[in-house]
Amino acid sequence: MDRDYDETLSELFESTDDSLSDVRRFTKGTHYDKKLALCLTGKKLSPLIDDCLLSRTVQLEHADFLFEKFKNKLNNSALKGQDREALFKNFRFLTILDSLVPLTHKLAITRVKEFKEKLQKFFKQYEGLWAVGAVEVEIVNMSSMRLFRTEENAEELRKLNTLEELFKLWVAPEDRNNDSYALIHFHALVFHANVSKLDAVKADLAKVINWQKVGHQVMMKGLSRTYDGKHKPLIVSLEHIANYITKGGTDRVGDYVYLRYKHNYSHTTHDPEKLSEKSSVKSDIISEVVDDYSYEDKMSFTYGETIFLAKLTHSMMRMNRVDSSHKLYRKAHLIITENRSRQKSNGKQMQNHSIACSP
Repeated sequence: MDRDYDETLSELFESTDDSLSDVRRFTKGTHYDKKLALCLTGKKLSPLIDDCLLSRTVQLEHADFLFEKFKNKLNNSALKGQDREALFKNFRFLTILDSLVPLTHKLAITRVKEFKEKLQKFFKQYEGLWAVGAVEVEIVNMSSMRLFRTEENAEELRKLNTLEELFKLWVAPEDRNNDSYALIHFHALVFHANVSKLDAVKADLAKVINWQKVGHQVMMKGLSRTYDGKHKPLIVSLEHIANYITKGGTDRVGDYVYLRYKHNYSHTTHDPEKLSEKSSVKSDIISEVVDDYSYEDKMSFTYGETIFLAKLTHSMMRMNRVDSSHKLYRKAHLIITENRSRQKSNGKQMQNHSIACSP
């Protein structure tokens, strides 16, 4: 790692703590890359444009990295003569909502590190379990969600209720007057050769004290087999999930990435496979597909929130502080764990092995 580069950015992080006071929002139709340039160039943080999880270049690089791991797991797990499609039942998509914290760099990065350590410790308990995912931070605007809450929109109400409970648990009274907070969570693809073991993992996740205090904190679901009434190949689902969990906390639908709030679950945790379809990009609330630059996008992040998320995700990528030649360089937010099953060899049992992107 370039120490001078890292220390220079650290100084800039400290010197721009007032960035949250910039409450300007993007106008509809503003291109994603221009949004980043508007926020980061003026704050002398231009190196982050291609060195944080908001960068589409970084997102695609990480998506390709994970997709290769997903494909390798699929190919290496199929028995001789077995159709790989039969392994869909051995994969699960996992989401864990950990905490809600104020938009303070030190507080958020500390919580991210603690969360990652707990995840790694949990996954290492299970022989034969393979888990590959990413810790993610989403900016949620609590004020807006409360203002527009409605009984008619069940998904928005469910997400708001979950966030309200996390808010009570994690946000100190003196920090409860802000509009936006950081939702720290985790998405992963998990695999086990024994389907019943996956059910046991799900049950045990619900017993972890920090992850059982709020409804919908842990969501673990099987992969879908169809889309719009048509068969969906397993490899396509794996590719969509790789793209989804590397989006860096921003909203993503198909090829489009946004810097916008997500008030419901349908654009986040419930069906990443469906939302990866290009045909889903059909909404007049999505800023890039509305050709009108004269109106402020009320659902967009503020400039200050965008700067906060860029700085935080830069730090998350570099938590392990490995050299630039290392394969996990700029990937410290990822968790890659494989606990190999015990096998008998020459009358002896082989020990479990585990690999993880540890900080």
